[in-house]
Amino acid sequence: PMFALAWVGLADSLAISMFWPDVRAEDAYPIIEDAVKNALAIDNGLGEAYASLGLIHMQYGRNDEAETAFQKAIELSPNYASAYQWYSNFLHVYPLRIQERVDLMRKAATLDPRSPIIGLQLGLTYHIQGLYKLAESQYRKVIELYPDFAAGYNYLSGLYRYEMGQFDKALPLVNKANALDPENGGYIMGLVLTYMQLGDLEAVQEVREKIAGHGAKEWQLGLVDLLINFGRESPTGTREAINWLLPKIQHRPRWIWLLGSIALAQGDIQLSREIFL
Repeated sequence: PMFALAWVGLADSLAISMFWPDVRAEDAYPIIEDAVKNALAIDNGLGEAYASLGLIHMQYGRNDEAETAFQKAIELSPNYASAYQWYSNFLHVYPLRIQERVDLMRKAATLDPRSPIIGLQLGLTYHIQGLYKLAESQYRKVIELYPDFAAGYNYLSGLYRYEMGQFDKALPLVNKANALDPENGGYIMGLVLTYMQLGDLEAVQEVREKIAGHGAKEWQLGLVDLLINFGRESPTGTREAINWLLPKIQHRPRWIWLLGSIALAQGDIQLSREIFL
């Protein structure tokens, strides 16, 4: 119980687990806060604990405190790659500081060059900066190092799909991500969105039938139905699907954003405004 790094490990594993939908922030963060408090009570000079404290401040939107905690973490533990990684991630709240984000993530990658997560996030910082060729190269480097790491294929697929308009390149990559991690809802939706961009509604319907047979959640099927209605240019069906989905995905901002975008694309300005608000 007096091993400070174990408390840090508990805090970080819970914080990272919230990238999966079954862990709710309101359940996890009281445990995370207690764990970090215990770590700092044992060793107030532990940089790793300050990095974890930065994650807590990030969660609650305490930006000044988060930045101070990450800077303190780097000062105390200058070789701790995750401190640079999380500090870089935090800076997304300051869009004009993109070059700092890149520099911090490059430092993290220098300290831990074989980390697949840091490698992907370095690619993502290039991606956000509009340096698509650098992002592409970085994602491919991660795939070479870890050919069974589904996220590498998913990130590269997203670059081709959303930024470069190369849907023929995106499709085999997102298929590979789905083959490696077939239960990941984000990868399933990436496949659906790629087929939508290719105008292949029949393939979208086939994906829906497949995931329905594998026990997909109700909201996931609803999202696919929404896209099918939108693809068929059915304003009534699209609006009904949006209204049905909204209360079911309140804790999934990425998909709420998609609903707002679809409402906007079909000219329903008032609904779109309500969703974005």
